[in-house]
Amino acid sequence: MTRRTALLNAQQKEQVQQQTGKSADDLTEEELLAAMKKLGMEPPKGEGGAEEPDYTEELEKLAGLRDKNIITEDEFQAKKRQLLGL
Repeated sequence: MTRRTALLNAQQKEQVQQQTGKSADDLTEEELLAAMKKLGMEPPKGEGGAEEPDYTEELEKLAGLRDKNIITEDEFQAKKRQLLGL
């Protein structure tokens, strides 16, 4: 189960299954989003009501700061764990 499907309620999962012929849990992210769009559903939001952020850019910036010795490896790893929720 993806995090996105975990945020769907039972009725939404049933609608997606009727639309696609597959369980929402068995769909790829792309298939799930396409089915939801066809059904006029808003994509599920992450915790706090916001769409899950993409941490790639932030991690790349932090890696650049680390590579320039502006932050230490330990500071980089701590921030990475914080961003990824580990």
